[in-house]
Amino acid sequence: MLQQACARVESPISRRVCAGAAAARITPRIAALRAVSKHFTYSERQFTSSTGASNNPEARPPFPPYTFETATEKVRKAQDAWNTRNPDVVALAYTPDSNWRNRDEFFQGREAIRAFLRKKWAKERDYCLMKELWGFHGNRISARFEYEWHDGQGQWWRSHGNEQWEYDAKGLMKRRDASINDVRIKESERRYIRNPSTGLVEYPLGHPSQT
Repeated sequence: MLQQACARVESPISRRVCAGAAAARITPRIAALRAVSKHFTYSERQFTSSTGASNNPEARPPFPPYTFETATEKVRKAQDAWNTRNPDVVALAYTPDSNWRNRDEFFQGREAIRAFLRKKWAKERDYCLMKELWGFHGNRISARFEYEWHDGQGQWWRSHGNEQWEYDAKGLMKRRDASINDVRIKESERRYIRNPSTGLVEYPLGHPSQT
């Protein structure tokens, strides 16, 4: 019923909010993640407010150790930042010496991250991304993702992947490890569309991106 009501909402932004409510049904996996967050055994002393993270201009809340709610927020913020397709915006979420593996490429540091992203988005045109929380513990988060793009010849692709993140006390990612596979799709098979008026990526009703 809620999904049918959402379909009648005219505003794209309102549809996203409404869709979030429609997708908020608790699945067994989400219930398990929430249960884990309530019984943390990770040493929280390693990430107390005494680090001064909240007063650091580079800090990126929420900070570890993560719960289901804060890990989900971290994934959403990463999704929104990458959907800007702005290398300078994205790079600031990582430590100055952040270590990356992306597919078969290994590199370190913000300038290398910026260079990689500039090359990536020059190739992957009309890029639209979805990220979903998959797991978390302490200062680590696991996420699965899909993104769609087309190449210079007009061929559309959907890239499926998973990535492992490790954060410092300031909420900056110090390690990213990503594995990705590309699948050819037709333009008519796209799941993610960028609204030309708002610039926001719109997702199907009930999609994991809304949870």
